[in-house]
Amino acid sequence: MRMVLFSILLGLGISSKAGLSSPAEKGEKVITVTVTEIGMTLIGNETFTMDGLVVELQTRLWKSFLGTGKMYDAIILKYEGNVDSLTRETVIKAIKD
Repeated sequence: MRMVLFSILLGLGISSKAGLSSPAEKGEKVITVTVTEIGMTLIGNETFTMDGLVVELQTRLWKSFLGTGKMYDAIILKYEGNVDSLTRETVIKAIKD
């Protein structure tokens, strides 16, 4: 599971460095995680704490795999407002774990 998430994040980093269009623009299946200034995370209209984010990502990835046999193409991480570096590191660590 960790390797799959790491591969997704690595692929996302390579794509952005290469100047390619985002996975969402190509019609690929993605999860967009938005982090707010106060440290809350959003996936769509749902709001989570950091612990809730981990559980929700695991649930979504597992359901996707069981339903279609495929994983998401990418996890897109966006920041809303002035998110401090500690919160950014915590979110990235939560996604990797």
